[in-house]
Amino acid sequence: MGKKLHSSILPFWEKALNGHSNVKSWKKLDDREDYIYKIERHKGPDVIVLASDEYQYGLSSYYSRNELISKGAIIYMARPESNYSLDVSDAAKEEGVSIGVLKEVLGALNLDKHWLWDSKDRKERRKREEKN
Repeated sequence: MGKKLHSSILPFWEKALNGHSNVKSWKKLDDREDYIYKIERHKGPDVIVLASDEYQYGLSSYYSRNELISKGAIIYMARPESNYSLDVSDAAKEEGVSIGVLKEVLGALNLDKHWLWDSKDRKERRKREEKN
């Protein structure tokens, strides 16, 4: 994990937060290793979001994540080409953490128990993997 994102990614993310109907305010936390955001929502408790710079987020990444990412937090796969395994999604769900790409994270911000929600894309991935 770390801070290896293209200079255009965080402004794009922050613009999406500014335009989100359930985001009251947000601030970037001072963290030496990762991009961490605290999001205050209109409806629901505050949420901590890790903007991950990883291309492929696997179980080893999940289990070595920043200590601020605990129950109720979200891991945002910030690189447009990044991906995460369904094993990670399942492990995160068990701990009350969500993981997703931009549209999944923006959808999750509307839900109190966002970790219980499977996006349409994730459901389709599960179906494809079941067939294989």
